[in-house]
Amino acid sequence: MKKILTPVIMLLIVLMLLINYKATIKPNQSLAISQKTRYSVMQNETFTLEVDLFFNQENLLMNKEAIEYLYIADQNQTKKIVTSTFEISYLAKRNFIGQSFKKYRFSLSFKDLSNDFHINESYLTIVLKNDEVYHFYIGQVSFLSNQRNENESHLYVKDLYGLNDDSNEQSLSEVVITIDPKEAITIKKITLNHFDWIEPNEVITTEKTFHIKVNPSDLIYQRSAIRIEYVHQGNTYSSSIDGFLFFDFKAKSETLGEVNTIYELN
Repeated sequence: MKKILTPVIMLLIVLMLLINYKATIKPNQSLAISQKTRYSVMQNETFTLEVDLFFNQENLLMNKEAIEYLYIADQNQTKKIVTSTFEISYLAKRNFIGQSFKKYRFSLSFKDLSNDFHINESYLTIVLKNDEVYHFYIGQVSFLSNQRNENESHLYVKDLYGLNDDSNEQSLSEVVITIDPKEAITIKKITLNHFDWIEPNEVITTEKTFHIKVNPSDLIYQRSAIRIEYVHQGNTYSSSIDGFLFFDFKAKSETLGEVNTIYELN
């Protein structure tokens, strides 16, 4: 009986909190929503991070000409990376907390950092030309450095797919990758992001399948960069895949409460 009652009680608590939050929203209040996401992007000379924000009313944040600059930073604003350029595009309408929101994509371009860059608790900061500043929590950011090996390729990625589980249908739980070498190579490390990687240190001469378990979280994680570091005839190389979309799970907006952060705008 206790096992049956516990989920019911938890559901009632969540519903009460949602009702209470809706009751505190002022009529005609301008709102924004960000979503907790695990971002994994491969660096190039210039590379792009795409962040989605949702707005229920027209505001200056939708207008590129009203923005002075943007950057990604940690909570203390001590570790940050400023965009070199950015674009804003409207995508679609979604429903949250009983209201209609417009989804906008912020495409943020950065210069190559040459080294891996990671922020665990990341915020998108938008500075307007009227001196207003907004901080939106967006989740985890990993920018993987890309060791370019021009005219060098000693392997094929023969198969690549991701798995998810019932605990979080919007997030990868495992990545499966099959590597087919042209010649004997030693697979040193396969990296998805700052948290998820394996170090097989294994010599392969024929195709080999590797499994990378993803640390569980409540973040959205559907797209990822992949970096394969290997040794061939004593030299170290890397092969990379950027922004691979493993799946595109489109949950109903109202079911995304655990990943949404709601902001009241000025």
